Amino acid sequence: MFALEHPELIAPDSLWQWLVDEHGQYNGCHFWSNFEIVDLSFYRSPAYQAYFDYLDRAGGFFYERWGDAPVHSIAAALFLNASQVHYFSDIGYFHPSVVSCPRGARTQGSCVCDANKSFVQDGFCTVRFLQVKQSIVDPNATVPAHSGVVRYAEPVVRTVFSNE
Repeated sequence: MFALEHPELIAPDSLWQWLVDEHGQYNGCHFWSNFEIVDLSFYRSPAYQAYFDYLDRAGGFFYERWGDAPVHSIAAALFLNASQVHYFSDIGYFHPSVVSCPRGARTQGSCVCDANKSFVQDGFCTVRFLQVKQSIVDPNATVPAHSGVVRYAEPVVRTVFSNE
């Protein structure tokens, strides 16, 4: 795995814990969104270039159809500090298999979204992201990063970085 081969490139307060299960294997988590705000210098950085070259040599873009969402999410989690990554809970997202309805009073009634089908907000990966980020950025927080039901689903991209 890239992170094990290049620990010097991992940010000190990275979100790597969001990406792995209890056995240290990639858990399939990534952001389900086509909405990103990124400083392009991040993609031009030596760390990202080394990571991308590693993935390209592995052949997964061509043979496995590795997509931009997990590739970008994993890079952000490894190479940025937790305080540099923001999850936009107030912006909706729709993909045929994934729906995320925006949250917050100002978004109520301003979009067409079936909250009963919304998965991302309460999904395991989003909840885990919020909990890991809070443990790094605000370890003494008295309000939990998430409360309520956590929905689980089989990860769609489990094989991206596993040795299987």
